[in-house]
Amino acid sequence: MVGRTEDRRVEQRANMRGGNGSVEVAHLFDETQSLGKTRMTAQLTFPVGASIGSHTHDPEAELFIVVSGEATVTDNGEVHTLRPGDVMFTGGGGEHSVENRGLETLVLYAVIFN
Repeated sequence: MVGRTEDRRVEQRANMRGGNGSVEVAHLFDETQSLGKTRMTAQLTFPVGASIGSHTHDPEAELFIVVSGEATVTDNGEVHTLRPGDVMFTGGGGEHSVENRGLETLVLYAVIFN
C-alpha cells in the first residue's frame, strides 16, 4: 500500500492531552489500512512551545521517531532531549509527554500500537 502526501487527513489538535498550543497531526494510515495493528500512524508537527501533555498508553505502546527539530520528552519521570534520528518507545501504562522547547519546528513520526 502506498500513502501519498496529498491524500493525508490533516488536523490541528489544540491543547493535546492538556498540552500547550496546537499540534498538527497528518495521518499516514488509519487503523483499517494497518490491518488493525496500529491505532495511529502519523506525522506530528509542533511549533515552538507546543506540547502533548502527560498521558499513558495501557495496554498500547507508542513509538516516536524524531525527523527534525528537538523534542523534550518525559518518560516515566525521566526527562530526555531527542534530536533527529533519535527514537523513544513507551507504553504498557508508562507515563510520557512531548514538548518543543527548541528554537525551530519539531517534526516526528508517532505510531501507537494496539
